[in-house]
Amino acid sequence: MTPEVIAYNTHAVTQAEAPKDWDDVLDPKWKGKVLIRDPIASGSMRAIFGAILARSIARTGNTAEGWDWLRRLDANTKEYVLNPALLYQKLGREEGTITLYNMPDIATLEQRTKTPVGYVIPASGTPLLVDAIALVKGAKHPDLAKQFYEYVSTPPALTEAAVKFLRIPARTDVSSDSLPDVVRQARTEVKPMPGDQKLLRDSLDTWMKYWDANIRNSRRGK
Repeated sequence: MTPEVIAYNTHAVTQAEAPKDWDDVLDPKWKGKVLIRDPIASGSMRAIFGAILARSIARTGNTAEGWDWLRRLDANTKEYVLNPALLYQKLGREEGTITLYNMPDIATLEQRTKTPVGYVIPASGTPLLVDAIALVKGAKHPDLAKQFYEYVSTPPALTEAAVKFLRIPARTDVSSDSLPDVVRQARTEVKPMPGDQKLLRDSLDTWMKYWDANIRNSRRGK
């Protein structure tokens, strides 16, 4: 399971100052301090943007509130960063101090490289992606593929992924005692943001094209 979080540079922003929920990132005090991974190419950002628009429909019956939210985020955004490596570098160098991204990657960045980053699990809820694997139909070696599939999804393999890469097991029979602190915390604190999955499947590509053509860089610096 991959929850989306609000991350920040811990040298520039204290834990008390960090945004606690999605709407807090729109505060004018973060103007020019937000780094965003290029949303068109990022599964994490597509999930966040889609969740904001779906939330708008659930609240009001249309996407207007969601588009306004994304315009306000654009106004606070310093840069749309091309890839994760650049995002990590710029966040670590305080070229921006706030970002939105997935929890395992941010936690691993801090653990492995000692980059000064922390994160907040949004209080109102967060998109919770479930990463998966599948067998390819017509594969040349289906028996080996099935063995690999069965191995990767076992509790020991999922525990190893949690320890080495801070991935959160979807299986409920993986003991929390064997998991790192940040994974145990996520298991108990992450509140999945409700969302209409069919709506997201049917609409997300269209929404992202609209954002790219009409909102990207329309409010930056204004």
